[in-house]
Amino acid sequence: MATIGLYADPLVYDVLHSPGTAQDLDGLLRIAARFAPGGAPGPARRRPRWLEAACGTGRYLRAAQRRGIDVVGFDLAPAMVAYARSRLVRGDAGLGRGRVVVADMTRFARALGGRRFDLAFNLINTFRHLPDDRAALAHLREVARVLRPAGVYALGITLNLYGEEVAFAERWEGRRGACHVRQTVRYVPPGSRSQVRARIERIESRLVVRRGRRVERHASEYPLRSYDHGQWHALLARSPLRVVAVVDERGRAAEENPGEYQIYVLGRRGRAG
Repeated sequence: MATIGLYADPLVYDVLHSPGTAQDLDGLLRIAARFAPGGAPGPARRRPRWLEAACGTGRYLRAAQRRGIDVVGFDLAPAMVAYARSRLVRGDAGLGRGRVVVADMTRFARALGGRRFDLAFNLINTFRHLPDDRAALAHLREVARVLRPAGVYALGITLNLYGEEVAFAERWEGRRGACHVRQTVRYVPPGSRSQVRARIERIESRLVVRRGRRVERHASEYPLRSYDHGQWHALLARSPLRVVAVVDERGRAAEENPGEYQIYVLGRRGRAG
């Protein structure tokens, strides 16, 4: 029996997270079509260009490529970047171009070489790995630098309801060939006054990977930065981005609902619409 970490093994990560990619991409396409002129595939001569922050294994990038979108992604982990690069499609004129680079969430604009994007996106609460407001604002400023004037940033986040939340668990599962991955994740929201002041939600992960007869197990904990409704909007007010819309995972219009996972569509201040 071996012990591994989810993010340390790109194949395991990709197998676990790939289910649902097509549906998530459909949601991003709806967001691009509605809020980012030129951001969705169509009869226009220019291909849309999308950016994924903290792209991991690039599953969304691959799916978008197949829709004729030019994609760029970045991640801090070199192993993830190498895996994502290896899976991008090259040399097919009917598909979008693809590029993945190593970069930090708070410093990436220079690594993108001056490229500008119709749609940037960051889903599944990855933004909350940024440890404090300073890092979060640095990230939002970098996003604003790389968006086209009419571009938008689709940021998926769950806002906290301090004092009303209870711990809960979710199970994720994926299979590819002989590799079967199962993860149980327990979310422990801030409970005491000191935990609320610290703004830390604790995540407990239990991972089981089966490759034929070989079984690998891993147990880990990590923090996510917590935001309630007021903290979230106070952060955005200090940033160069503003809320254009709030949508659900499928890109459908929604009312703000703290405690539920939602996607905030953000645009540069001063943009029309």
